[in-house]
Amino acid sequence: MTDSLYIVRRRDAFSGVYLRLMQGDHLLATYHIRELGTALATGRAVSEKVGAKFEGLVNR
Repeated sequence: MTDSLYIVRRRDAFSGVYLRLMQGDHLLATYHIRELGTALATGRAVSEKVGAKFEGLVNR
């Protein structure tokens, strides 16, 4: 049985708010909230930023 994927929201005094993609206790990726917001605001697909990293996990 594999661990679930989940996102953890964190606030850091220096860098602000960021999201962590976790699988169990394993950190897969960290994204600053501004990176995701910029991708959406400029019309770029979120998949350009994060989808490629998730695609392999979904197809396991």
